[in-house]
Amino acid sequence: MKTDMGFRGDDAREAKTASRLVRVFGLDESEILRKLSGTPWGKNISITVREEAEDSIVLIEGRGYDSEAAKRAVRDGAAEAARALGDFVVGVDVPSLEQVVAAELSRQGKKVSAAESCTGGLIAKRITDVPGSSAIFGLGVVSYSNEAKINVLGVDPVLLRDFGAVSPQVALAMAKGCARLARADYGIGVTGIAGPDGGSPEKPVGLVYIALTGPEGDWSWKTTPRIPWAGRDWVRRRTASRALDLLRRRLAGLPPGGSLIESC
Repeated sequence: MKTDMGFRGDDAREAKTASRLVRVFGLDESEILRKLSGTPWGKNISITVREEAEDSIVLIEGRGYDSEAAKRAVRDGAAEAARALGDFVVGVDVPSLEQVVAAELSRQGKKVSAAESCTGGLIAKRITDVPGSSAIFGLGVVSYSNEAKINVLGVDPVLLRDFGAVSPQVALAMAKGCARLARADYGIGVTGIAGPDGGSPEKPVGLVYIALTGPEGDWSWKTTPRIPWAGRDWVRRRTASRALDLLRRRLAGLPPGGSLIESC
């Protein structure tokens, strides 16, 4: 959706333009627009919002009678958007969520590891897509089977028996297991049902548990199924982003960004 408040007619054709990109995670398009609606945009600002599985993009375009005026307009517009959206903003003019997380891990001298089931290594892929990631990432485990969870990650079989593989208890045990194996500061554990089959009334398709363990303590996140189901690929991509965003928030000293329950 695009909201356009700018120059018109001959002025619009002659104006110079500039743009900035505000990357957001944790708000859908309607929530972003609602938060931005109370912002006193200048007449030379245009806003485009696009929601994807990995994150949402707010494109701020500014116009001016010369290049410097356009840059000032878009700078002020991006600052207003960031203030309105708060800690849901991943960054301004940043290439990806994983780039932001990798840069902060590097700055703090910390490392992360990931144990994944339903995401099939997607979290590890996104982190290792970042150049220099060997300094902040040492181990990724795709533990689809219960045997792998037990024998590789050290998950207690009693947890699997009592709570099942798709549970917050097992997600946290996976996170702790991979952090221990990698001697990493942080561990991520993900287990869920990406679909299209494998669900039940008690644990429907789209249910995912994400756990993050670290020196500050543990977080567990429950993702409830979006109605209608958005598809296997969406669930996997969204889950990977949620895991990375939880780590971003932990590194920045921010709260988790919700009630630890969301729809996906």
